[in-house]
Amino acid sequence: MPIKSLTGFYQMFSLRRGRPDDLPTIYRLERLYIETMEPLQLQKWLSALERHLQQWVEDLPRTITVEQLDQPLGYLFWEREDDTAILASVNVDPGYRRRGIATTLLVRFEHEAAAAGCLDLELSCLPQNPARRLYESLGYIYDREETPYVVLRKKVLAPK
Repeated sequence: MPIKSLTGFYQMFSLRRGRPDDLPTIYRLERLYIETMEPLQLQKWLSALERHLQQWVEDLPRTITVEQLDQPLGYLFWEREDDTAILASVNVDPGYRRRGIATTLLVRFEHEAAAAGCLDLELSCLPQNPARRLYESLGYIYDREETPYVVLRKKVLAPK
């Protein structure tokens, strides 16, 4: 799939299932998110690192990694609770944002959730997270507040 580079040229990237060698990238980008968006939570996040690592490993079968020339650029992983697919994390390296990668990951998430028989999609984010605009542009709507986060939901579209 092509992505637009900063120079305006299109470069190819691919999606694949998550692998154990993605864990350093997941750690780096998750930590960057905490440092940037929730800095007051950094110590708490670090103290729970073993639990996070366990989650990342358990979710590898539901992790989608985007890469270019064997270099991971971002990922998305999700979990299932009854008939709901819950987006646990989506993250793109800052140098590759605003190129459609997160949209591509989210669309793949929706297809995988539909194929798994899920009826609803759910995600949570801080109200001021810039990604919220992306989620809403893809049809996610406000469902409830779970302080300090807002929860957005969307019905799964039937596969075509």
